[in-house]
Amino acid sequence: MQKASTINLPLHTGHASAYLVHRMIRLSHAMSKVIVDEYGQTEFLRRLSDPLWFQAFGCVLGFDWHSSGVTTVVAGVLKQALKPDVHGISMAVGKGKKSTSAKADVPLLAEKLGLSSAKIDSLLHASSMAAKVDSAALQDGYSLYHHVILFDERGDWELFKRIYDIQPRNYEELLSIRGVGGATVRALSLIAELIYGAPASWNDPVKYSFAHGGKDGVPYPVARKVYDESIHYLCGAIEGVEIEREERTDAMKKLAKFTERMFQTP
Repeated sequence: MQKASTINLPLHTGHASAYLVHRMIRLSHAMSKVIVDEYGQTEFLRRLSDPLWFQAFGCVLGFDWHSSGVTTVVAGVLKQALKPDVHGISMAVGKGKKSTSAKADVPLLAEKLGLSSAKIDSLLHASSMAAKVDSAALQDGYSLYHHVILFDERGDWELFKRIYDIQPRNYEELLSIRGVGGATVRALSLIAELIYGAPASWNDPVKYSFAHGGKDGVPYPVARKVYDESIHYLCGAIEGVEIEREERTDAMKKLAKFTERMFQTP
C-alpha cells in the first residue's frame, strides 16, 4: 500500500507587508482579467475552487507556499482586485467573528450586477449551505472561520517594452533580448502556465514560489523589480490596442511551455 504524502503547514502570525499586498492586488487584477478574457468567468471561478490552482496562484503572487494565511490573504487581495465592471465578478468575504457578513454582502453585490431576485435567493441559499457544511456537517469541533463566495453577472458561483512586442519562438531567442534575464523569464513563464497551462501542471504549487519569491524569504525574498515587470507586462497585455493585446497573449502562450524545461523531473 502506497504511503500518503504529507506537508507541514506551520501557523504564520503577523500581516503581509504593505509593499507586497499592493503588488499582489495589481498582479491578481491583471491575471484575473487575462483569464476571464481568454476563457470566461465560469472557468476563472472553477480555477479558484481548485485548491491546487488556488495555492499555486497564492505562490505566484509572492505568498509562501506553506503559509497558514494564504487562503485568507489571497481572498482579501482578490476582494480588492476583482472589479464587477472589469471582470464581471463579485466577491463576498467574511472572516472570524464577521464570517457571516459574507451573506449580508451578497444581495448588495448581486444588485450591482443586475441579478434577479430569484438569482439572489439562489446565491444566498448556496452561501448558507456552504457555511453549514463547515459549521455543522464536518463535526470537527470548529465553527466557520472564513467564508467566501464569488459569483458572476449570470449568477454562476464558486466557493474557496521590446520583449512584449515580439513573439519569441524558443528559449534562446527570448534570452537574447537585451535586458531580459533568467528571473524575468522564469516569473513570466510561471504566470503564463497558471493562465494557459494544463491542469496537470498546477499539481505542484510550490514551484510557483519561484516566480517572485515569498514574503518570508522562501525560496528567496520577494524580488520587487521582477514583480513590477510582471505587472507591467500583464497590464500592457490587457490595456493595449487590439493587435498589441493579441501579440502579447500569443507570447504568453509560448512562455507557458518554458516551465516544462525549467522544472523537469529527472
